[in-house]
Amino acid sequence: MDTELSSDAYTREYLALLDASGTDEADRRSAWRFAEQSDAYWQGHPSYIGYLPRLYGKKMRERFAYVGKTAYGIVTKVMDHFVNDPEYRNEFCFDPRVVELILLPRSYTEPLPLARIDFFYDEENDTVRFCEFNADASSGMEESRVAREAIRSCAAYKAFESAHEVYDDFDVLYEGWVRTFLDIYREAKDTRKSTQDETEEHLAIAVCFDSPDPEFGELERYRTLFMAAGMPCSIFDVRELAYEDGRLVGHKALSGESNVTITCVWRYCIMVDLLEHWDEVGSFLDAIRNDAAVMIGSFATHLVHDKQLFAVLHSPATSAFLTEEERAFVKASVPFTAFLDDTALDLESIKRDPSAWIIKPTDWYSSINVHAGADHDATSWAELLDRCVEASRASRAQGSVHDAQAGSPFILQAFCTPYRTPAIPLYGREEDFTAPPRMYGNLLGAYMFAGNFAGMFSRLGPNPIITEAQGGTTAPTLWVKE
Repeated sequence: MDTELSSDAYTREYLALLDASGTDEADRRSAWRFAEQSDAYWQGHPSYIGYLPRLYGKKMRERFAYVGKTAYGIVTKVMDHFVNDPEYRNEFCFDPRVVELILLPRSYTEPLPLARIDFFYDEENDTVRFCEFNADASSGMEESRVAREAIRSCAAYKAFESAHEVYDDFDVLYEGWVRTFLDIYREAKDTRKSTQDETEEHLAIAVCFDSPDPEFGELERYRTLFMAAGMPCSIFDVRELAYEDGRLVGHKALSGESNVTITCVWRYCIMVDLLEHWDEVGSFLDAIRNDAAVMIGSFATHLVHDKQLFAVLHSPATSAFLTEEERAFVKASVPFTAFLDDTALDLESIKRDPSAWIIKPTDWYSSINVHAGADHDATSWAELLDRCVEASRASRAQGSVHDAQAGSPFILQAFCTPYRTPAIPLYGREEDFTAPPRMYGNLLGAYMFAGNFAGMFSRLGPNPIITEAQGGTTAPTLWVKE
């Protein structure tokens, strides 16, 4: 007999335990103090916590793993065809500099070492609608871990744990990525025809943070784990990496050891960072072009990160190389997406129904320049739409050359209303410690390490766009064994 309860049933049980605990307010305050003392900070404040965990059983884990693995299989086919089929490249609108970098060879077989596949999941209808895909800079592990540790000593959690066997993926996420990375690096070492085997190894986590006080507690944890695994590791701003005498050299570490020869790179900086600082990263790019170090992942992972992928997935050119199951998966789970300068779009109809649409730049992050029609009235939406269409046309006319002011071209996407569940957000405000649960929208992310499911990211928020900037909170994802 199937005894697994639904996520909703687990949540109701947990909420009843909170009501019965008699210590809910004190436990919320304790959880927030834990967040304040952690390394999970965003723009100067602790990352917002979802005090109520997301609770799933075995069947949901299998469902999420299927979503992640199927998406991985599809997007890696896209990557392969882009590299090997010049005609297929015309499906995308890329800056020529981006295309050149994407086509650089890599010295290992794994096309997509790290990804977080973000999607909306409707638990009532069992439907998936993708939001975006993240690659080498996939994050959120530390926020999730801190949220998990913050509630571990709370009375309701202890009571739930005494009634159910509960586990999480946080150790696997950290240590699993280190193992995956080092396995890929060892393969690359075996295949490269380089004299670097004679050089002492050193890993650079290459970032690009313009903040004068960057917050990278998550990367610090990874740095410690890499060193514990025998790989010396430092964090460098990509602009501080230099190509000298045939080697990639890091002179000034943000954390770790300075003045070292770099033999491998975890590229945490994404393409938009490189384009924004193009004149400052030329030395680093020359080192990669000349195979001075193993870079994991390759620039080809940008194909997954860039949101125009959603439009390309619906194209006949992509459908032609997908299986019947994959085509059905795309049709069901990838929302309608089109370049905003597509002449086939009925802009007047789109203007009349703002809540049905969302505008996104093809290449950015942290929801910069993302506009949900639901946040606008008809007049402001029409004006916004016209501005973004003109920006996209200008970008197309320039050959999609990235412009720091205009950003990248825009896409128009059918808006997916997030599934809402009870949430108890902690923002550090006094009222948070006694407020009743409220209904928040859910955004989920499946972490994939070299195509293998590694765990989930859960963010909940009150607004159409679920980000921390819009009041989004990170809740721990816990699995219940039955």
